[in-house]
Amino acid sequence: MKNNLSKSMYAAIAALFIAMFSLPQQVQAQNEDFISIDGVKKSIVSTKFAGGNGDANAFSVTLYLSEDKKEFVEICGNKDLHANYNCIELDKYESVHVGKWYWIITYVKGNSIPFFSSGIKDDTYSLFSSGKLCITGDPRPSRKICSIQLFDGKITDTKNGDKEEHTITIDYKHERKAPTAGELTVGKITENSIALSWTHATDETTPQDKLRYELYCKKGSTENCEEVFFNTTSYTLTDLKPGAQYSLKLQATDESGNSVTYAEQTVTTTSQTQEVYSLKIAGVAVTSANCDDLSVIKGVTGKAKYNNDSKTLTLDGATIHATSAHGLENRIDGLIIRVTNESAITSDKKVGIWNMDKDISIIGDGKLTLTGSSTASDDKYNKAVFNQGTITIRDCSVEASGGSNGLYGGYWTFDNCNVRAKGGSKSNSNHKGSIAWVWDRIPTFTDCAITSPSGTYWEEIEEYEYPYFYLYDSERNVLTDWVVISKGASGIKSAATETAAKKHGIYTLDGVRINGKFESLPAGIYIVDGKKTVKK
Repeated sequence: MKNNLSKSMYAAIAALFIAMFSLPQQVQAQNEDFISIDGVKKSIVSTKFAGGNGDANAFSVTLYLSEDKKEFVEICGNKDLHANYNCIELDKYESVHVGKWYWIITYVKGNSIPFFSSGIKDDTYSLFSSGKLCITGDPRPSRKICSIQLFDGKITDTKNGDKEEHTITIDYKHERKAPTAGELTVGKITENSIALSWTHATDETTPQDKLRYELYCKKGSTENCEEVFFNTTSYTLTDLKPGAQYSLKLQATDESGNSVTYAEQTVTTTSQTQEVYSLKIAGVAVTSANCDDLSVIKGVTGKAKYNNDSKTLTLDGATIHATSAHGLENRIDGLIIRVTNESAITSDKKVGIWNMDKDISIIGDGKLTLTGSSTASDDKYNKAVFNQGTITIRDCSVEASGGSNGLYGGYWTFDNCNVRAKGGSKSNSNHKGSIAWVWDRIPTFTDCAITSPSGTYWEEIEEYEYPYFYLYDSERNVLTDWVVISKGASGIKSAATETAAKKHGIYTLDGVRINGKFESLPAGIYIVDGKKTVKK
């Protein structure tokens, strides 16, 4: 290619054209076609289309500005590279493409060549200082239906031209009648997709398989997309946002660059259909939309996710920190909390875990630290765990503390686990305690037991005609200090089981519990720790 390009002489350029272009075909130009050079608008009076040697897709289009054909602009290139509806920046060299022609723009006026430019990266040729060349259709001699537009061209050719600054604008089209639009139809709409179909546009010159379709979508004023098609009548937009309104515009363009726009459609994607689960994290409902990554919830860090099929909440080095809500509020029966690494659930003003009449299993090889409020004005919130169902802790470590209670209410099973629980000694609650208000029966211990402090026992207290159990220390006080449950220990398991059936404390013969020390009571007969005792 380089060897075929003349450097300065018009005679050499003419010889080059004879060698490069075969079988020229002359077509009368439209009246609207023009070239403006140095501000002077000149009509294109005729054209010539030719191919080129060494490249089956090469083309040369000559736009004549005089009847004697002594003034013309020659545009050369490759169909795939330069006539593809995309604009070429004339102030930039092309990347190397062996065997395919580079773009060439030559202006010939009489016996002079004011400028001769090419996209070959070579010191032999001058580039434009500005300008864009846009070619549509097929300018090869086998088709010769196209448009050529050159915008804002400016060049000073110091290597092959007259070294003067020149400006150039080109507006050429084979014909200027726009196609007739078909009909654009909106099909299935989902949360993130819109299906579209359309009937072909029709054109007097361009066959339907050569019409170019451009689909534009716009969301608001900032988000746009563009898709380009040939010889197709359907497309589905994807990766859209749920519940968003999109303006859709379909444009059909013929080979001459004439366009028609189908009737614009405004479509709103469906709102996100999400399943809301009966589980709240830091006051926010867990849903099908956020369950795979709960760190999207404010107050959640680390790896936390929920699988509704298995009802498993996985905490892998995760922290849930609620400032005003419960750390975790559960209404899922059979919830599994799987703990990996060190994780924590904390609430500043309410309960760490509130279990609403459901079964929960806390499992895993990690440690879960539960912290409830210690400053809530309503004492029912000053608890690490408020259990109104059944909670099993198995094969893992749990530490629970709250302003009034560590573990409170419900039914409990401890299975091969390490647990530390602490209530609040300064609490004024009648229900305070490290492990307190346990329903109906003492907790079940398997392969673990209470190992600290020593001398603890379970005290049964009746409220509203139902039995509740509190863990007491050796001095017959409700235990509010740390209670330790250890794996593999027997601890007080058997003693607690035996004495659980008895009523610890002091009662009258009528079954009324008496607070205070036995020594301070008036003379009489009392039931003390399940045994009839006479006070003298």
